[in-house]
Amino acid sequence: MFEKYALRRPFSRKVRLSTDAVTTPAGRDGFQAKYGRIVGRDPLATAIAALGAAYAGDAGPATAWRERLAGPGMAAETARLFRDADLRKFTLAALRDFHAAGGVLDTRTAALLSQLAETADPDSGAVFARPPETDPPAARLEFDYARQVPANLRIAIYFRGEFFPNSRPHDLAFRFATAFEAGGAQALLKSPDRDPTDIADCDIALVDDPHVFRKAPDDKRTFLERVRARSARLVMLEMDPWARGRAERIAANQDIYDLVWAMMPSLVDAEGRIDGLKASAMLFPVGAPAVFRRHEIPDAPADRSSIGFCGGIEEFNFHRYFWVVGARARDAHPDVEVTNHHADGAEVEASLDRYVRRLGRTYACLNFVRRANGRTSMVGRTSDALRLRQLLVQERAAETGAYLTPGEHYLDFFDLGYLERICAALEANDGRFEEVRRAGADFFDARYSDAAVLRHMATWL
Repeated sequence: MFEKYALRRPFSRKVRLSTDAVTTPAGRDGFQAKYGRIVGRDPLATAIAALGAAYAGDAGPATAWRERLAGPGMAAETARLFRDADLRKFTLAALRDFHAAGGVLDTRTAALLSQLAETADPDSGAVFARPPETDPPAARLEFDYARQVPANLRIAIYFRGEFFPNSRPHDLAFRFATAFEAGGAQALLKSPDRDPTDIADCDIALVDDPHVFRKAPDDKRTFLERVRARSARLVMLEMDPWARGRAERIAANQDIYDLVWAMMPSLVDAEGRIDGLKASAMLFPVGAPAVFRRHEIPDAPADRSSIGFCGGIEEFNFHRYFWVVGARARDAHPDVEVTNHHADGAEVEASLDRYVRRLGRTYACLNFVRRANGRTSMVGRTSDALRLRQLLVQERAAETGAYLTPGEHYLDFFDLGYLERICAALEANDGRFEEVRRAGADFFDARYSDAAVLRHMATWL
């Protein structure tokens, strides 16, 4: 009983262990010494033992503990631990920490992790047992573009400085600013976190609405009224429109905003509105032109075989875990680099450069677009890959058809078998997807380049 509550206290979600307990030999030995007596009897201890055996590549105990978790005495409680406690959070953290320590998922380890997830995590069927999607792609959106950007266009950007407290610098405001300046506009970067009274006269104001005064609606209202008074157009930025609270925030300040900008066309109704507010579903600019030029794919790449995923795996996009371990368990599989937003000691441009260099090291970019609530939405990596002129290989989503045509501009997949076939075809290095890569990059440049986005924004005035 003592060991059980040492792992997780009553009525608490938290798993009270370091991920070393599953990812390192010393940690696994320490876990067995302390909790081995309840492994096989307690679902949480058994799940952690199975996870540790998988990382050790030890198929015998990994299989035994996995089968025990699936038994009638543990299956229901194990499912609850994934959904209502932090067992999934611990599982994702283990993979992140394993990669951060330089680990590489070999086929054996990935297969054991994949089998464990498929057996124990109640939401794994979204990937492992997912039938082909039959929903047709969304109709291609046609955007308005001004013939030219107005002279002396001023755009103020009110945005957070970090992803979370003490993270690396958030790069989106930097991306916006460099994109606008490259197009001839003047970008005014403002930080409401530091000085909410620093407000500029401008033609367009972009506000990071989910973050600004998140817990103080009256202060937010006052701030927005001040920005409104000095801006010709006030635009709500929605980076995560699939998340909770969007409708409530729009309702609270709909009379102040002119527009909501969100890369999720399925939310836009027949009148061109999201939750009653006029909307634009234009892709966000990529920005940082100097960074992306340094790392873009050359016109005639010699290597046309490599495919990689480079991105985060977090609770809000946990389906990526199933894709990654499932794909790495196949004979033909992608490279995987799991990233995070932890502080890296670098300024925003240098930090972004590190990410873009890692992203652009493969010919093809593997991308996932499903969120924890099951919704799919456009993600920045789609644009990053096409700006780098990579071949985009992306999880199927009707949402993407509003911007790009599968098979013409990018490759999509709907299950692990189909993804493996794409990986196997790439391994042949015969350039069979080169036409798709070029067409995708060229189409993106024509419709969604930084200059095109800025010309679309000019139509808001």
